[in-house]
Amino acid sequence: MSKPFNRQSVIKEFLGKIIRAIGKRKGSAAAKQIMKSPEMKKIVKKSIELADEFEAKLRKQAKEDPEFYQSVLDDYLKRKKDRGL
Repeated sequence: MSKPFNRQSVIKEFLGKIIRAIGKRKGSAAAKQIMKSPEMKKIVKKSIELADEFEAKLRKQAKEDPEFYQSVLDDYLKRKKDRGL
């Protein structure tokens, strides 16, 4: 029996391929065209909001339990900086 259609995994896979193509400088024209789409703008906005919420929650937890969460927060911020975000 085939797997049921999962929209989130399809979108995640699609965005991953586009980001990799942009990273390799092969898909910049296609990416610009796709980013003009209102639906893609909503997805990007939502992902930024989720990332901000995640970081705020990590910061709060790091204050409550610095022994464990501070290292997680430091690692997250280092990776974010390395990506240029």
